[in-house]
Amino acid sequence: MSNVLPFPDRAKIRQEAANWLIRIDRGGLSDVERKALSDWLASHPSRRPLLVELARIWGSLDSLSVLAELFPDPVTSRVGVDTGGSTRNRVFGALAIVLLMVLTAFMAWPVTQFWQESSADTYIARTGQQSRVILPDGSRMILNTRSEARVFYGARERRVDLLKGEAYFEVRPDARRSFTVTAAAGSVRAVGTAFSVFRQESSVQVLVSEGVVEVALERQRHSQGTVTLADQQRWVEAGSRVRYQDAVSEPETVSAAELGRHLAWTEGRWEFEGETLLAIVGELQRYTDRRIEIRDPEIATLRIGGYFDVGDVEGFLRALEEGFEVRSETDEDGLIVLTRQSSDRADEE
Repeated sequence: MSNVLPFPDRAKIRQEAANWLIRIDRGGLSDVERKALSDWLASHPSRRPLLVELARIWGSLDSLSVLAELFPDPVTSRVGVDTGGSTRNRVFGALAIVLLMVLTAFMAWPVTQFWQESSADTYIARTGQQSRVILPDGSRMILNTRSEARVFYGARERRVDLLKGEAYFEVRPDARRSFTVTAAAGSVRAVGTAFSVFRQESSVQVLVSEGVVEVALERQRHSQGTVTLADQQRWVEAGSRVRYQDAVSEPETVSAAELGRHLAWTEGRWEFEGETLLAIVGELQRYTDRRIEIRDPEIATLRIGGYFDVGDVEGFLRALEEGFEVRSETDEDGLIVLTRQSSDRADEE
């Protein structure tokens, strides 16, 4: 029947819509691309309102304007641009002039001037420490242990280069300047949102707790801009995470409980719920310069639960001895050795 439509794959449609917005936002559309976008929107009635809604969330003037120009209907007319008759032409004519003036000024402004006027500051959280920073626009950054970030604030962008480690960001909205975090071969772009970025060498995990971010791999990064790999872009919503190295993974949904555990360090605690001792020791090792070694393989798979002060390795080791019958000793080289408590020792205690 002609009035029966297939049930849409909303996750796929949302990703396709995000890709269209990225293409519009980064240089407009050719005639061929506009025809392809028109065909894509016409293939299912759910696509146009979803595209407009994502454009509103992203706050992209280019995307909203192009949509209102291409599709002057009740859905697109609510984006804040008058789409009716001569009034619409006057609005877009004025808008085109303003954008042309901005573009001309941008192209005439030497790139070196931008970099000279940008403020650049480096922040470091050493082993066992955290660094909490209020950025110039009121955004917040928390660096976890063994992390380093370089912050650039200029007239056209806000950028943080995460050189190593883990950082959490709460971003203040600013329609004039994007907020971008670069890490390894990719970048995370946000408007007003909260998310964490964890860099381990060339492997990066992005976890979003509020809003929406765009994660993209880049072919090249330099002072004049970046070249993005078009097939390696993802929009990641709150309660989701992606990983990237040579490719960006599909967004993965994270439960509220798991999200809380992953971000517990931002509130000064470790939160474990059944992780193995082996996995937890790997986490503890980030917070101390002393090596920790599990000598008894039987306790490596021991599952641990509880709340602990973040960075308090000694306190965690005491809790292991008191509650999990794991013995902690330090040898002459400072190595922390974990073994199962003997029955005699347990009886004595």
